[in-house]
Amino acid sequence: MGADLPVYREQEDMSGAKGFQEGQGGTGMDREGIHLTDREFEVLCLAAKDMGSRTIGKQLGISMVRVKRIKRHIKEILGLDSDSETKAMVERARRLGFIEG
Repeated sequence: MGADLPVYREQEDMSGAKGFQEGQGGTGMDREGIHLTDREFEVLCLAAKDMGSRTIGKQLGISMVRVKRIKRHIKEILGLDSDSETKAMVERARRLGFIEG
């Protein structure tokens, strides 16, 4: 795991790095009946560090468009409007226990 990635859970599974498909892949993470894939969790953790989509994409080796698609999917999973700000996504994830802080 890279030094720039925050550690929010005991195990970080980075194996879902390629071939992301919404709602599939890796072991993921579950909280209160909500499931995030490994890739969604990675994007969420980096967004929690106030990284923008372009920076997240560079960090993870994926396009900015893919990052935005993943963020939109995370918001849907968390029950937020897709137009919600990233900060609202991060705050909802914190309340559900996906990330600390």
